[in-house]
Amino acid sequence: MKNLILISFLILFATTTFAQDQKFTAAIMDLQAEEGVSQSVARTLSDYLRGQLFNTQKFSLVTRENMEQILREQAFQVSVCTDKECIVEVGKLLGVRKMFAGSIGKMGTTYIITLKIIDVESGKIERVETEECAECKEESLLVSVKNLANKIVGLPVMVAEKLQKTEGPSTGVGFGTSGLYLKLFSSSPVSLEGRFYFFESGITTIGPRVYINFNPNDPFIFSIGAEYEYIIFNLTGISGNGSLLYGFAGIDWRISRNLGLSLDCGPTYTYIKESSGLDCGGVDFLYNFGVYTYF
Repeated sequence: MKNLILISFLILFATTTFAQDQKFTAAIMDLQAEEGVSQSVARTLSDYLRGQLFNTQKFSLVTRENMEQILREQAFQVSVCTDKECIVEVGKLLGVRKMFAGSIGKMGTTYIITLKIIDVESGKIERVETEECAECKEESLLVSVKNLANKIVGLPVMVAEKLQKTEGPSTGVGFGTSGLYLKLFSSSPVSLEGRFYFFESGITTIGPRVYINFNPNDPFIFSIGAEYEYIIFNLTGISGNGSLLYGFAGIDWRISRNLGLSLDCGPTYTYIKESSGLDCGGVDFLYNFGVYTYF
């Protein structure tokens, strides 16, 4: 009796292991290029999709070269094969169990990529997944295709990377260390900003700031720059005006397209002149912290 149980267990284990290790044979049709997407982009993304699906280790894939050779020998025109029945016929000619087919198009500023799995034997669509990429560059579609490959086989997707690029120009309104800021951010290396500082003690400053951005399209933007401020002060028993020059290095963190944080620091030279005619100047070290909303 014990031997019978042991044998049954070994058979069950072997069957389960075989089922886990077994890979379905599959082929991938090129993504159909819809409005707003070129054939070359669709073909490039189709090849990238093949690589990503292969990396999931869920399928044994027919290569593009083998697929084209077999269909050419059968005088099959795959370029006009878009409906489900035709795709199933391709799968039968290739001798695979599953077929992947989909499309990529653009509606307004949003790319839409759709991918489906078709069972060749039954002719039924087993699963459909979609990825959207709003206001993104073509290279960002690689993330969407990778997400799509993972979603279609039930693996985690790269949600965070959709916010990886900041495209400009955009206008930001911010506040920080005793000030209000109006910033014109651009995807070019140069950004401009107007700053207005106010202090309860009776000191007000206003002036422009310029940024030189080293990596304006990344979420963490490193920059250097300069700022000039015109100073007006009206304290108890003393009033006047002056100027401030500030050179800085800093970093902006674009958390999303609409929210950012900034921190910079550097040396500053301040010159003030009282209404009585007395003046003075000096060097100091400052830092600034800001929170921005972009639109």
